[in-house]
Formats: sequence, C-alpha cells, structure tokens
Amino acid sequence: MSEGIQGFLMRADTVCRVVVSVCCLIVFADLAANGYREIKFSSINDKFSVYNCQDQPLDYTFAVALFGWLMATFFLCLFFADEVSSSVQAYRSQLVAIDLGFNGLWCFLFFIAFCWTTNMWTAGDATCFQIAGADAKFKKMKDCSDGYPKDVCFTDGNINAAGTGIAFSFFCTLLFGALCFFSAQKMSRGDSANVSYDQEYLGAADPDISGGVDDYEPSSVAYAPMDDSYTAAEPYNYVD
Repeated sequence: MSEGIQGFLMRADTVCRVVVSVCCLIVFADLAANGYREIKFSSINDKFSVYNCQDQPLDYTFAVALFGWLMATFFLCLFFADEVSSSVQAYRSQLVAIDLGFNGLWCFLFFIAFCWTTNMWTAGDATCFQIAGADAKFKKMKDCSDGYPKDVCFTDGNINAAGTGIAFSFFCTLLFGALCFFSAQKMSRGDSANVSYDQEYLGAADPDISGGVDDYEPSSVAYAPMDDSYTAAEPYNYVD
C-alpha cells in the first residue's frame, strides 16, 4: 500500500490539486485580512474595498477562492480514499465526472475574478481617497500628499492584498484548467471501478497474474490414457 500512496502523491494531478488548494487559501486569506480599509475621517466611518471601493469584485473573488479551496481539498481526500479503500473505488467513474465538471466551472469563475479585479484595480490607479460628502472616491495620486491625511489612504497591506488577489486568481485559472485536462484524460481512458491506480499509472506488476479468470487456457500437454489391463501389483510379503 505504501508504494501505491507514494505513486498517488507523485502524480501530476495530485501535485496540481495541492498547489491550487494553496493558491486559493492565499487568495481568500489575504483578501479577508487586508481586502478592506476601515476609514474614519470626518463623517466617514466605514470599510472600503481595495478594488476601486467596489465591494462586489472583492466579495466575489473571496467566495470563489474559499469554496475553491474547500472543494479542491475535498476532492484530494476523496481520490486519496479511492487509492486506499476499495469501498470508494466503486464510484470512481462518477467521481471523475463530478471532478471534471467542478474543475471546468471553477476555471471559468476564477477567470471572471481575475478580469473583474484587474479592471477595478486599474480603474482606481491610486492609493488614497478623496472625501466627497458621504462617499469615498479615488483621488488620482500616488501618495498621501496635497493635504490629505494618512487616515484616508490604503496601507501597504491593502495594496499587496489587491495585487495578490489578482495574481493568484490568474494562477488558479491555469491550475483548474490543468486539473480539467487531467480529468478529461481519465474520462477518455474510461477509468472505472475495476481499474486500480497502480494498474492505471504503473502497469501490472506481474505479467503472469495480470489476466483475469477468463484468460485461463488449459494446458496443451497430452497425457497417455491408462491401460485397462493394468492391475495393481501384488503386495510383497515379508518372511521373518
């Protein structure tokens, strides 16, 4: 079993699934910690998104990354259980089909997140706010000069979180696309419950036992029929 687990951990789809889980974790953790800037200035006491003060792209990216991390980890555990437990192997074909659909959907969702956050971040192109009534809008400037106090500016953590969300959303798009490709390969090969991972990736270890019961062929050696005239030998009597 240890060799099978080692082969499972070294497979390309397993490594890709672990990496995409880490990338999703980085996205939602960083946005949760630094995605919003709490502004307390004059009559303003609110939180504003780093993406051009728009909550929708940040919340969307956070949700996609969070559920992407949960589901990628869930499928990693399922495929590991399929490796070590025969009870899960009976559902392998359904598991591969669901995994294919999930990877394709999340590849598309992360592509939307990447495009949306990039557009919002480019539209802002500044690190400070201009206070106008009860609204906070970006002021086209690179620092907190021109008399604007530090309290209405994004911190370095906010700016880094915005860039991290964009970059790792792009990486997640590529990684989920790769997982979709691996799942499609499994579907095209027709993986089913009676094909183990060792046979699938490593081949049969012993060619003499790779065939099933139906492949048995009787021996072609011919045996001479027994002669009907043959009689058992008389028992030998020992004389003292």
